[in-house]
Amino acid sequence: MKYKSRNNISTLSACSLLALLSMAVGCVPEADHRSTKVKNAADIEISVGEVKKAPEPEEGAEAPATSSAPSTSGEMAATTSSSDSAAPETTTSASETAPSTAAAPSAEIVEGPAKFIGRVTVKGAAPDLPPLLAKGAPTKDQICSEHAVPNETVVASEGGGLANVFVYMKKPPRSGIPEPGDEAAVIDQDGCVFVPHAAILRVGQKVDLKNSDPVAHNVNVKGFANQFNNTIPPGSNQEYSFQAAERLPANVVCDFHNWMSAWVLPLEHPWGGVTDADGYFEITNLPEGEWEFVVWQEAVGYVERSVKIKAAPNSPPIEINFEVDASKLAQ
Repeated sequence: MKYKSRNNISTLSACSLLALLSMAVGCVPEADHRSTKVKNAADIEISVGEVKKAPEPEEGAEAPATSSAPSTSGEMAATTSSSDSAAPETTTSASETAPSTAAAPSAEIVEGPAKFIGRVTVKGAAPDLPPLLAKGAPTKDQICSEHAVPNETVVASEGGGLANVFVYMKKPPRSGIPEPGDEAAVIDQDGCVFVPHAAILRVGQKVDLKNSDPVAHNVNVKGFANQFNNTIPPGSNQEYSFQAAERLPANVVCDFHNWMSAWVLPLEHPWGGVTDADGYFEITNLPEGEWEFVVWQEAVGYVERSVKIKAAPNSPPIEINFEVDASKLAQ
């Protein structure tokens, strides 16, 4: 009995002690007797904060695009459209690719032999030259001043075209040159003025030297290969033909009236022309091959000493335009 009592006291004392400890440090959690596996350090995941999961998109809603996601075909089309509007394609017009000295060939196809066309214009304002003989001015033949005699050294249209410019082949082919026609060229003296002021003639071609005025004139040709000086009575004419080609236009004057002047160019071939009132010229039926042309005007001399072209049949016209600086015309 005594032994039992002592054990009960021990048990009671131990329980009291545990109760006191529980009050001091809190209740002792129940021991977990399940086995615990220890992971390797490489398998341990370390969390540095709470990561919130993005909300799931609602059914039917389109997922937002991210910067790293590749573009869809619709986005590519939109990007291309934006790029096109930012940098439009540059188109060069034919007029922009045609310089003043070498314009682009015309789209027109010429059937048969080639054609050489173009225009000579004045760069700047052409000089306004006073008349060589004013209207009513005293002169030995008063009929000459019934009208003002214009100075045709420079004749330019309102559009800037330069008239009376010679454009001609420098050296023709050795064979295949057509003979001049039977039609005679006419050089008239009318109103104390040579008409026309500039002309291209063929060697051996008939030329009708005419005087339409009631006063006498003479025709004095001052060429290198051709010299001719004959008086043409009032209201009459004389037939003449040039016997040799000239390298440059030859001056023709009337010694009775010193303001009268014209220019003629006899050639041994038909491939030449004189610009019209608006500066245009046209030379047709060119033989096939490469040819050299000269452009010449009386006030400046050579506009171009050498213009080389390549002629081929059944092709667009060869078009070349030329400019003459107005300051040269005023000298």
